[in-house]
Amino acid sequence: MAENKNQHFVPRVHLSPFSVCAEGKAIHLFNLDRNQSFFDAPVKNQCSRDYFYGQDPRLETAIQTVEGHYGDCVSSLLKPRAVIKDLHATILRRFAYLQHVRTEAAARRSAEFAFAATSVKGADFEQPSFKEAVKSAVISAMHHYAKTMSVVDDLKVRVVRNLTSVPFLTSDDPAALANRWHQQHRHAQHRSFGISSAGALLFLPLSPTLLAVLLDGDVYQAEHVGGWIDVSNTADILACNHQQVLNCAANLYFGERSSGDDVQAIAISVAHLRPPSRFDVVMAVADGRTETHTHYAVVDAPDAREHDDVLIHVRTVRPVPPTWPSFLKFRNNRFVFTNDTGAGFRRRRTATSSLWGSPPWRKVRG
Repeated sequence: MAENKNQHFVPRVHLSPFSVCAEGKAIHLFNLDRNQSFFDAPVKNQCSRDYFYGQDPRLETAIQTVEGHYGDCVSSLLKPRAVIKDLHATILRRFAYLQHVRTEAAARRSAEFAFAATSVKGADFEQPSFKEAVKSAVISAMHHYAKTMSVVDDLKVRVVRNLTSVPFLTSDDPAALANRWHQQHRHAQHRSFGISSAGALLFLPLSPTLLAVLLDGDVYQAEHVGGWIDVSNTADILACNHQQVLNCAANLYFGERSSGDDVQAIAISVAHLRPPSRFDVVMAVADGRTETHTHYAVVDAPDAREHDDVLIHVRTVRPVPPTWPSFLKFRNNRFVFTNDTGAGFRRRRTATSSLWGSPPWRKVRG
């Protein structure tokens, strides 16, 4: 059995630099649902649930190992004249991806996806309770992470050094997946994107003064010195903070009580861009057949439940930020990979197919 009953899906080692005086004891938060700030909340009670990962001690130990390396990495980067080493980059990739897949918000999205896909007549397996679905999603996410952690190894790691008076915020879902290329390219903007997609970005705040950006180096470029990007433009810091507002489940975290009004203003400025639902479900029913094909017609969900032959397409809905950091630019000679299927646009490393007979991937100008 796991030693710790209270298990964090955003670890205390991540929240600590954002806490009051960076002591890891109390932290201020702004709740978007209530549109209200709460001060001096115990860090130990944030982003945690009883046996969130189940009761497997091996899983708990593995997670704690990743978190421990991350804590040492951030402490090292916060030192004066710090150098970003290859090991730092590897640790930040691993932790950012782990954080992306393991939060309660991520588990709820997975559960909602499953519910959307099984809410029609003829589903051949029993639908679990939502609580059971969330718990199952957490365990599945951990196994998926173990099998796919190398999927982010090709992403470039840059660390933004905040030289402004506006601090970076963190949240209850801090590893924000975004994709500027996908949301602005005419052939991609109506498709879903994920961690394997071309143009992938991960924004992970490390402290009020540091933020890691993982980026697809075949699509973007960001001027840097040894991996460091010094930013003195307040608008760029706000653009990074917008990612936290758009991605979080409910809570933004900060360490200075005097920042409460500013955090509220940041949240309000982009809250209307948060999608009301994270999934768009399209259902189609069979309405004609030939010797070789079946034709499907799109219908409303209630109508689909009356049919036995139903196709369901569940598309992830991603928020579109109002602005992007100016230090993040498109490469002039950017490129992506496609095999002209529903797999979408991929990066060089992720342009692979597990299905036999899948069309070959080809490199195209992005």
